[in-house]
Amino acid sequence: MVQRVSSAGGLEWSELELLPLTTGVARVEAQSDGQGGLLVSWFQSGAFEVAHVLTDQSVVGPFEANPNGLNGGALTHGRDGGFIVFRADPSGILATWYRSDGSLDPAEPVNPRLVHPHVTDHPAYPTGALSDDDGGAFLVLNEEEGPFFEAERMRHVFRTGALDAGPPVLTRLALSISPNPARRSLGLDLRLADDSPARLEVLDVTGRLVLSRVLAGSRGARHEVVELPAGTAPGVYLARVAQAHESQIRRFVTLD
Repeated sequence: MVQRVSSAGGLEWSELELLPLTTGVARVEAQSDGQGGLLVSWFQSGAFEVAHVLTDQSVVGPFEANPNGLNGGALTHGRDGGFIVFRADPSGILATWYRSDGSLDPAEPVNPRLVHPHVTDHPAYPTGALSDDDGGAFLVLNEEEGPFFEAERMRHVFRTGALDAGPPVLTRLALSISPNPARRSLGLDLRLADDSPARLEVLDVTGRLVLSRVLAGSRGARHEVVELPAGTAPGVYLARVAQAHESQIRRFVTLD
């Protein structure tokens, strides 16, 4: 269901059903289309799907933007109420420009444009996108670096198809938690950016600090096992590792 609420708290849209509630629907996200409408994306049965809700509450879609949603997908608004869909395939990350009615933007190539090629043995997949308000987008992607780590990177994809220059590394710090769900201890796979000390914090969903610890700096990959405080209740928590001006946050679940 979709509703639009004004800044004063009043309902501007009546309740609108985009798709029936079924199993297999996950990661529902919504964002402005820049024109008063709404762009909505979700994963259903492994496919990345999108819909465009116009200001008159008419709906374009939903349509399947990436049948192999396991490779991720990202969506942001383009120019004049249009939108851009990013998806991964065996060659790399592709971008497709659409008009507000869901038709292909005639100013762009008919076929999806390759905006980030895969590096050998290091596939990449899109995780987010933000409009540059000029018909292009800042694309956030994850790129595998070995068996445990993924480097988060950013590309500026212009409407003309040009890429930004240089290796656009957004962060050198990496954090992975395994297993997840966890029990009384956390297994942390870390990659620190340099030899300066890092800080690990664990917070509950209210923001309450559960654990804080300084980690000795040692550039490169390592594995840490951290015991949670006695009496830590089962639930959802956030682990944050910060070093210098970078930080990484991962969500994890604890069991009895």
